[in-house]
Amino acid sequence: MIEIISEERDKTTNIIIEWMLHYKNDIKRINVENFTDFTILLDNKKEVSDVNSIFHRRAKLNVIPTIIEFKKYYFFFKEEEDVCIKAFEKIYKQESKYIGGYYEEQQHNKIHDLYIAQKIGLNIPNTIVTNKKEDLLAFYNLNNKKIITKPIKNSLNIENEDSWEFGKSTFIIKNEDLEVLDTYFNLGFFQELIEKKFEIRVFFFEKKFYSMAIFSQKNEKTRVDYRNYDEDKPNRCVPYSLPKTIVAKLIRFINYKRINTGSIDIIFSKSNKYYFLENNPQG
Repeated sequence: MIEIISEERDKTTNIIIEWMLHYKNDIKRINVENFTDFTILLDNKKEVSDVNSIFHRRAKLNVIPTIIEFKKYYFFFKEEEDVCIKAFEKIYKQESKYIGGYYEEQQHNKIHDLYIAQKIGLNIPNTIVTNKKEDLLAFYNLNNKKIITKPIKNSLNIENEDSWEFGKSTFIIKNEDLEVLDTYFNLGFFQELIEKKFEIRVFFFEKKFYSMAIFSQKNEKTRVDYRNYDEDKPNRCVPYSLPKTIVAKLIRFINYKRINTGSIDIIFSKSNKYYFLENNPQG
């Protein structure tokens, strides 16, 4: 039995299941939008489950019934749920083949990933995380007044009573943006702007790498980041072979982090250099 944990709207999961069925695998799909019954039984038996493999493709299990009446305790229940789901993942990674996971996504830290990447010899953009205007101005001038900012973790997404608030993803910082800053401000993540030839999305699955070049630089909407999607004029994407030296460093990166799947974002610059941007555990 292979269990796949994913989201209902994830089209990639549909394709994966089609191929698994083609190869006569026994599949159980769990969509996180739906409530899932949940039991961990620990006793003196060696076997924990008859599940052979789990592919945790997206999000996390939903094990809190929607019929719970005491909504004021909801966040307490969510904390309890979080502990149980992480325990489930850690146990099954020892007892069966468990690909992906919620834990790594939840703990994902792009700042630490950049530190790891540069330690193993990958190029990274000059980066600063700061709440101090003086330091940001110095960084801005040091990088020829060409810098970008992006969310430290996730883009702003807030639901109000009658509306939603959305933040920008990645965008260029201009001098007028800096002028309105207070001496100290909320923590921000800033990087030098790397002039690119194209971007590369690298999906890895158990040390096998599948790369795609994304020609986003000629579209004004996606020029800074292809994830500022242009639905009317999608970027051209083609298969791409990374140099063996870069693959070797990426293997060192995933070994260091002890992860077995995810998607890595890379830029190939106008100076013909590869720059590591970030890793997406559930990308």
